[in-house]
Amino acid sequence: MRFLRSAPAWRRYGVALVACCMLWLAACGPVAASSSTVTQPVVALTSINGSGVGSSAADAFYLTVYDAATGKVRWRKAVNVGDSATLRVSSDTVYLLAEHTIQAYQLATGARRWMYGPADAQSFFLDIDALTTATLYVTEVVGSSHAEDLVAFDTATGTPRWTFHTGADVLVAASTQNVYSAELGASSDLTQQAPAQSVRAFAAQSDGTPRWSQPVTAFGTFDAVQLGADGTLYLDGANGLFALNPANGATKWMTPNPVGGQNASGGPLLIDSALAYATFSDQDVIAVHLADGTLAWKHPFAQPSDFAGEHLACVGAGRLVLQWDVNNSAAGHVQVLNSQTGNVVWDVGTKTKDLSNQSQVLCDGQTLYLVSTSVHAFDLSAGTVRWQTATIGQNPALAILSQSLLCLAGDSALVGIDTQTGKTRWTAPLQKGETLLIIAPVAGS
Repeated sequence: MRFLRSAPAWRRYGVALVACCMLWLAACGPVAASSSTVTQPVVALTSINGSGVGSSAADAFYLTVYDAATGKVRWRKAVNVGDSATLRVSSDTVYLLAEHTIQAYQLATGARRWMYGPADAQSFFLDIDALTTATLYVTEVVGSSHAEDLVAFDTATGTPRWTFHTGADVLVAASTQNVYSAELGASSDLTQQAPAQSVRAFAAQSDGTPRWSQPVTAFGTFDAVQLGADGTLYLDGANGLFALNPANGATKWMTPNPVGGQNASGGPLLIDSALAYATFSDQDVIAVHLADGTLAWKHPFAQPSDFAGEHLACVGAGRLVLQWDVNNSAAGHVQVLNSQTGNVVWDVGTKTKDLSNQSQVLCDGQTLYLVSTSVHAFDLSAGTVRWQTATIGQNPALAILSQSLLCLAGDSALVGIDTQTGKTRWTAPLQKGETLLIIAPVAGS
């Protein structure tokens, strides 16, 4: 989970989550018991007396851990936050990137485990790229030149294991043993061009010397890097979808981009047990067989003249959920495809008018949750309505799934909704002037 307040225009992420937080949760309904057990806590970052836009706009920032079963505060701690923040939560630790520091807190008690700051006042941390049990991977922007480094931190001590100078933004995928980075081609302020762009593999607990490096020329510009269950590295680039051997970076197979031309691009990527799903040029989504990269199906979802910001929300129960908006229109689009054939099984737009390009789509493998001015829960496979809340505000809420709980962040409360019934389990009021900026579940919950 990442939050950015007012920041220089060259930052690679916009203030996406803040607008989602300004919501009046008026219709909370009665508290309902549930047969489902929720054990993993929910972590939130908030600001006092400010919308979170600009560090001077808030009097204070707080890191709070809520009991997911009751909504009661387990612990709450004032924290220092600069112009950007990212939250990652493991089974025992909360990691907070706060621009000029990386902070780690015990999930159970809130006791600080460690804190690390950059080498000089001109350097800062941009993002948490990946987290494994033993290693935290962070992008650091270094010095006045704004060159960028990938830094691997020991999660137990906060000590940097190694630093590799990428010179540019990277996409990162990590396993316990290895981490893979793919350089995007220019530094985040667009003033520093990268050295020869490469996809690289590092041993997680090594000295930072790459195990192998492959130039990215064959891939074109790229938008997604992901590891499969067998360790294969998948890269969705402008030239197509590539499967790389994790041992040496050699291409195992590639499927060409079905949309060619000067403006060809890759896009989001999802992988299940047999197929990889990739979007291209904001127009097509394809499915290919993991074994050999042969095309299973292709589904066009936008016209060539449109600009569509697409998102593959989830895959499960034989369904693939595709979300997009066209030319910055107010209306959004959510289609549910048969994951084996690419045929449209049902369309969220035919089920509800409560759908905008700010709507958030979440899935738990059996249910699709549309979070907009109200919350709709649909059977993922059939598209039938399971439940619907009353209107919860004028704007879509920021939401997360944590086991059998749907947590909504509003401007006056954090609300926990039972995913089985749609009833409100609990409401956790905020302090006067307090705004929720990020909510995050424990990884894997």
